[in-house]
Amino acid sequence: MIIYGNDQNYYNNSFIVKKLNKLNIYWNYKMFTDHLSLMESIKMAKSLAKDKVIFLSLESGIHSYKYWRPYSLSDFNISHKNAKNSIYYNLFAEDYLNGFLKKKIVYEKKYDKPVFIASNISKINYVQNLMGVDFSNINFYGSFNNKVDDVEGNFHLNAQHLIGQHKSAICVENSEETGYIQGNFLFSLLSGTVPIIKASKYILKNILVPECYVKLSDYCSMSKKEKIDEVNKRSDFILNDKEVFTTLIKDYLDFIKEINLSDISICVSKSQEFKKRIFEL
Repeated sequence: MIIYGNDQNYYNNSFIVKKLNKLNIYWNYKMFTDHLSLMESIKMAKSLAKDKVIFLSLESGIHSYKYWRPYSLSDFNISHKNAKNSIYYNLFAEDYLNGFLKKKIVYEKKYDKPVFIASNISKINYVQNLMGVDFSNINFYGSFNNKVDDVEGNFHLNAQHLIGQHKSAICVENSEETGYIQGNFLFSLLSGTVPIIKASKYILKNILVPECYVKLSDYCSMSKKEKIDEVNKRSDFILNDKEVFTTLIKDYLDFIKEINLSDISICVSKSQEFKKRIFEL
């Protein structure tokens, strides 16, 4: 299978891509991912007329028009989007299953201030406007501020290492598009750090248990003492190895982990049932 996209290392090590490649039956397919060059986009248009094509589309369509694909013309899709013949899959599942992150490693908590890693201008503006003067009291990293140190050799582990040194982390989903789960709260939870989160009601209700997070909107309305108390309470919950995920999302992750991609129609049907349950469709 030939993969098109500008982060070949990430996609070649993708959990779902490895699953496809193990079967051997998709050797003559072309997979087009979210991040295509102009030449790759031209190649995609030509391939749709003569080749077997898979779209792996995990970025939010609301985030940018460049992530749109002619889904109805592909052989099948792997995506969170409402696309024809699509296996329901998302960034959260990919990051949980691909092995890039260390599982449940607890770092020394050096900082009581929340950490915020972001390079998305809209996201940064949202958090700054919501927090007001308190935005100066967080540890802010990203393209426009402090850079995340390269201590682990890749961004996932570098971010996890930095987040893990903080008691709490501000986690804002890129989009509330139906089906989309960026899952940046995963970096926090796997590091014993409390996510201060802005996400859709479905993520807060059907993916995470309420004892493991603080809603960002609630956090911003708290007094200094209340913030400390709420973070400490949830930190104790996480560090005592309590379950942070709902049964529903654990069942979905187990399904994806064991998915048999030799029968796409069954994969589509079963995965879409999980999407309906998670997002109450």
